[in-house]
Amino acid sequence: MKRPRLRILLWLGLAAATALAFVWPLCAPLGNARMLAQVFASSAENYGIVAAPDHVSISRVGTANGEELPKSIDNLTEFKDLSPPIELNSADTAMIARLLSAGSSYWNIQKACSPKMGVAFRFQRGRGKVTVLLCLRCGILAVYHGDKWIGGGVVFDSIKTELRGLAQRMFPNDSSLPPP
Repeated sequence: MKRPRLRILLWLGLAAATALAFVWPLCAPLGNARMLAQVFASSAENYGIVAAPDHVSISRVGTANGEELPKSIDNLTEFKDLSPPIELNSADTAMIARLLSAGSSYWNIQKACSPKMGVAFRFQRGRGKVTVLLCLRCGILAVYHGDKWIGGGVVFDSIKTELRGLAQRMFPNDSSLPPP
């Protein structure tokens, strides 16, 4: 009587371990170079601009056409500034660079969401420029080099609180920002 139960438990344990082996990589933090390559288009230059910028500014953004969603996210010209850019101080620059350049900040999960990009961080290093647009509601980002979309689409839930807090601090009177 005990043997069939033991076999069933062993089979269930094996099935659970196998399922976990397939599911965990889909939900685990993207702390590896392959996933950072997805965010920064496999470009050491793009990554370097974000990881060690000379200057970073933040602004509120919306769609250029005034609609809730852009026609496409392929080009930065689909978005416009809703506020003048604010230059970040050195402490905030270091924080945002650390958060957005860490592989552990991103998760490889899908969300049933149409991101509404509301905040832009513009990174500059020398002549290189990278813009990161954030949807602070669903936690999805889009990355641009110049005006061209180069990567993103990953979830940054693990750092969303810090990013919301920074946006709230920079735009304290903007009631359209989600709370931290």
